[in-house]
Amino acid sequence: MKGKVKWFSPEKGYGFITSELGDDHYFNVQDIIGADLPDNGDQVDFESAKSAKGFRAKNTKIISKTLKEERRDDRIECTRCSRKIVPRIITDRGNLDHSVCPYCGAWIEDFSILRNLISGIFKLAVKYPIPALVIVVIGLVAGNS
Repeated sequence: MKGKVKWFSPEKGYGFITSELGDDHYFNVQDIIGADLPDNGDQVDFESAKSAKGFRAKNTKIISKTLKEERRDDRIECTRCSRKIVPRIITDRGNLDHSVCPYCGAWIEDFSILRNLISGIFKLAVKYPIPALVIVVIGLVAGNS
């Protein structure tokens, strides 16, 4: 009979298989043929037996393993301590200020410069609407070249 591993705990040494008919079968590591332990979602072939507590899978063979999705690692490397990190954001009076390494405290990125630049451009745009627009366009063109 064929089925799919519903769940299996390597620590506990047992799990359940859902057969093609939809029945759950209990199995443990002694019922597995081969050295590999099954993972959740693996396709298996087994012999079904009736026990006092329900169905039991015997002589379980893994037919195909499920592909495990690799997790994306969005962490960056700290320039000072070389550890993989998720930077911590530091704020000043509710505004982004900078980010730091949670291990060594090194500054990763300074947001205050960007904040001051944007705030300065905004103030110019309010005071001098046309020239400020020209400054922003020149800055964008210069930044793209």
